Amino acid sequence: MTHRFKCRCGCFQAIVLGGYTSRGIICCCSDCRAFAKYCDESILIDGGGIHLIEIPQNRFNILKGKNRVRALRFSDGGLIRWFCDCCYTPIGNTRDNSIFSMLSLINFFPETGFIEKDFRFFTSIIGRKSVNQEMKLREQDSFVNWLGKMARMLVYVISGKDRVSPFFYADGKPISEPLIVSSELLYLLKNT
Repeated sequence: MTHRFKCRCGCFQAIVLGGYTSRGIICCCSDCRAFAKYCDESILIDGGGIHLIEIPQNRFNILKGKNRVRALRFSDGGLIRWFCDCCYTPIGNTRDNSIFSMLSLINFFPETGFIEKDFRFFTSIIGRKSVNQEMKLREQDSFVNWLGKMARMLVYVISGKDRVSPFFYADGKPISEPLIVSSELLYLLKNT
């Protein structure tokens, strides 16, 4: 099953190819929460985390508005956080290249809401100590999650599919040069 993703104003549109056994993550780290504050706090779920679905980058296909995609980082070498500059709809996070890299897609689609029912995955929680302890979610053993992720990534690397990404050119450079957020702004995002 495919899922339509479009930004709030409709300038950016993409499809997400379903049917992949992905890993769901509730990330409560201060960087993910700061990204939500930068773009749209409504993506925060109860307990202050962000629900992400980890998928191969080639399963996210941009149909319209690639020129609206922007990137930022909170530090040199940190994750690249992708969003639409037209209305600040967040897309997700990647490492700094497409090779051996997954897209941690923010699991909130402005038009259709959450899509976890169409993805088969286990949920793990990251950074719980940085939010209130009321968040009670099913958590699988982290080693089992890690092992499953490594097996899936190995299949993609061997097949060469890991080199296809809508966020990077063939030479490995990102389609939008990431803005490094100033330490002052990062402090405000994390502490207000």
